Amino acid sequence: MSAFMVSKEHIDAIIAVVAQGPAQSEQDRQQWEDSMKYGILPDSSDPLGELGNTLIRENLASINARYPDTVNHPERVPGPCEPYWLVPYVFHSPKRIPTVVEAFKLIHSYQYQSCEHNGWETSQAKRTCEKLINLLIMALPGYKSAKWEI
Repeated sequence: MSAFMVSKEHIDAIIAVVAQGPAQSEQDRQQWEDSMKYGILPDSSDPLGELGNTLIRENLASINARYPDTVNHPERVPGPCEPYWLVPYVFHSPKRIPTVVEAFKLIHSYQYQSCEHNGWETSQAKRTCEKLINLLIMALPGYKSAKWEI
């Protein structure tokens, strides 16, 4: 497998879904925000920044495991030309919030780029992605109105 550093915009889009919920969702904003408080957003003064830094650290750990020559040479990290990961993450809302399906794809892409190191399986980033995917399933159009039992 290969790995690259996802763009800052990629991280911003995932964080935007966490912060605001996906576009075209059946869940209302309050339901989404309540869900984020329990298990996704860290309890800190800057939860979005902390979550962004967590995602970035795991992606970088994956690259460093896959390409050991990048550990001390950030200019060798495959991905965006601008090494945004060298400074603390600051969330910038994207121009458009991803839909549920787009959010799934962003998360799956992020997971693929971040799973190359031994710590991935027990990482906070992996747990966050799994929880977010489960919440996105419930936000799919038609999920809320589907029968619980047949």
